Order: sequence, then C-alpha cells, then structure tokens
Amino acid sequence: MSESILTRAAELKGQLIDFGESQRFAKAFRRQFRRKFGDPGVIEDEGEAINFFDWFLLEHVLPDGETVLDKFVRDRKDLSASDKEMLLRWKEAVDSLFEIAEHRGDGLILRDLEDDCRYLAKSNMGPKVLAGAAPLPGLLIPSS
Repeated sequence: MSESILTRAAELKGQLIDFGESQRFAKAFRRQFRRKFGDPGVIEDEGEAINFFDWFLLEHVLPDGETVLDKFVRDRKDLSASDKEMLLRWKEAVDSLFEIAEHRGDGLILRDLEDDCRYLAKSNMGPKVLAGAAPLPGLLIPSS
C-alpha cells in the first residue's frame, strides 16, 4: 500500500468523521450511545470511544437501511471511483483477536487467532505508530 493511499485514507477518514458528527446524525448517535453506555453515558477509555464511533460510522444501520458511510459515499459527488471503493471496503472490517506474526516493511503481519488467516496491517497515521509493536513472548491464549 503506497504512502499516497494511506495519506488519502487518513484524509477521507477525517472527512467521514466530520460528516458523522454533523447534526444530521446527532439523534441516531445519541440513541445508540445511550443504548451502549447508559444515560448519562460515561466512557472512561479512549479506545472504547473510538471503537464505538467507528462502529456507528461504518456498521450501524440507520432507519432507512443505510450506514453513515453509505450516505457519505453517495452524497460526495467529488469522490473518485477508487476513493469510493476504498471507503466501501471499510465496511469489511475484521473484528477478531490477532497476534503480531512479524514486521514487514512499514506494516505488520497479523495472524487471526480464530481462523489462522494472516493480514497485512498498515497505519494511516504513518509507520512510526507500528514500529514499536512486538509479539509478547510467552503469551498463552487459553482455548475455548
């Protein structure tokens, strides 16, 4: 994945976040937030907040059957075909437990502990974010 694609992904993610934070989706967001975190909802972990917002943008189906991402792609007439393809692939996120198998270039090879598939992961925040990631020696994952 080239640096320009990662840069473009970061730009589009920022634009999608701004779109999702608009008044247009405020009611749906508040409803889902209360459903997940209660009223008044308090999130103590930044990662949990990020995961919730990503879920809301990419996966939550609004009453009309579309996601915020679907609406973003449809409404943005300025997006190229490759931008639209990349954005819609974000709906195919893999939600699982992974181990770091190895560093490869400026990314990581992750092994899915559920199905043993391997994925190349890169960060849209640059390779330095992943540089310090390393397998945990002696980590035992209990079998279910």
